[in-house]
Amino acid sequence: MKYFFIILVLAYSSLYANDYEWQFTHLNNDTVQTAGHSRVSCSDTMSAVVARTKYSYPYSRWIEHTSDYGQTWDTLYYEDLDCESWEVYQYLISDIKYLDENNILAIYGYRNFLQSTDGGKSWIDTSYFDDSFAYNEISSFDSLVIVAGATDQFMGISKDLGKTWTLQEIDLMIDNNREYIDTTIYSPKNYKDTLFTFVHLRHKVPFTSQLTYLLDNIFMFSIDEGKSWQKLYTIDDLALSNCYAIDDNYFYTQSVDYSFDTVLVYKPDGTGLDTTLSPTPHWQMVKINKYSGNIEVMTDSLSFTCGVIIEMNKFDDYLCISTPFKSFYSSDYGDTWIKEEWNSSNKSAGMINDYERLSMSKGFMVGNSKFATLQPSTSVLQKQNAIKNISVYPNPISSGSKLNLEFEAQESGVYSYKLNSLDGKSMQFDRQDYLSTGKAFTTIELGSDFATGVYILSIMKDGEVVAAKKVIVE
Repeated sequence: MKYFFIILVLAYSSLYANDYEWQFTHLNNDTVQTAGHSRVSCSDTMSAVVARTKYSYPYSRWIEHTSDYGQTWDTLYYEDLDCESWEVYQYLISDIKYLDENNILAIYGYRNFLQSTDGGKSWIDTSYFDDSFAYNEISSFDSLVIVAGATDQFMGISKDLGKTWTLQEIDLMIDNNREYIDTTIYSPKNYKDTLFTFVHLRHKVPFTSQLTYLLDNIFMFSIDEGKSWQKLYTIDDLALSNCYAIDDNYFYTQSVDYSFDTVLVYKPDGTGLDTTLSPTPHWQMVKINKYSGNIEVMTDSLSFTCGVIIEMNKFDDYLCISTPFKSFYSSDYGDTWIKEEWNSSNKSAGMINDYERLSMSKGFMVGNSKFATLQPSTSVLQKQNAIKNISVYPNPISSGSKLNLEFEAQESGVYSYKLNSLDGKSMQFDRQDYLSTGKAFTTIELGSDFATGVYILSIMKDGEVVAAKKVIVE
């Protein structure tokens, strides 16, 4: 009989979302305090690349790499920029993406690529499209790579990790008479083998000055790797953030019109995001929720709106957002928000430019001069250090046998043990012991009628879980 343990790891090893905090450290070029623009991408839970462009003179750009979750860094690429201040944007690295452990792709100047096929040892400076096509973001899904258009309704698509490219035009299926000034397509996201993308269309407001515009927004999906797209929902005359998240029931985005600190939650009428039921379900906005105050003043006396979301993710029951100065999560679809801790050696971590979160306990964040990773908080480290050298045997075990538990208690106190079924509903064993520091041993007797299956053996000290082990009863 086979048992699958992914659910166990998610449920019991991650503890609680607020048991983690963002801890900031300097990158190699820590003398550069005003990089101006930074982007981050990771290949796995330990490795990441950071691309940075320095706006102040002398101008430069560089790419750095870590393989140990930010503890050490090496420089993969560095270039001094011989240009005037108004020309820096032509060299600006607007996005970078780890395609796999060897292939790294970066966009600069909105029309050119920096590409490495050997893990960053060497780089090719190239352009795959003509100058009429601008692009600003990269998405990758296995061997499929998509660059999204910054000013037109086009996508660049590669199915071989960036070796060859085709230019794909998206039919936006616009059914009104508005004259749009420009179109911006944001990077697709993959959800259950379906690609979703968000499109902004800017149009002039009638009977107003030339500088007054509104945004129409189209949420689209593709089931054939971007070859063709269908319209899922249109939101007219409302300025929305380009950050969004998806789950089975909701589409989450941010309103800039209502307030910079507002998250909108949309829900299709009875269909969820099952695109096979209807290509254009009728959606309704079901929630408008504020998550924080929205203004902070920096040391240079410039005010920034910290409510603008730069990234939004959905992990199981958690909706996560990050702004340039704060990050939050919600476990009730955005009804209430909890502010995450930012542990910085300075009073301010600086303005955050980019953020890539892998789970509620793993993530990367990069700012003007610093880099951060999600780390266990002090309270979690204390819990994890309460016991060491845990041994549970025999495992697997047969019903009617004795299960032995050994460990070393690092602190004296009341220890308790519970053996629960995988769904947490059926408790099979519960006892308490007062222990001094040192080796501890206890035996759990399984009755002859003990049901087969996967169980969780929880070890608690003073009522808090300090360790959990899986136990298989055959």
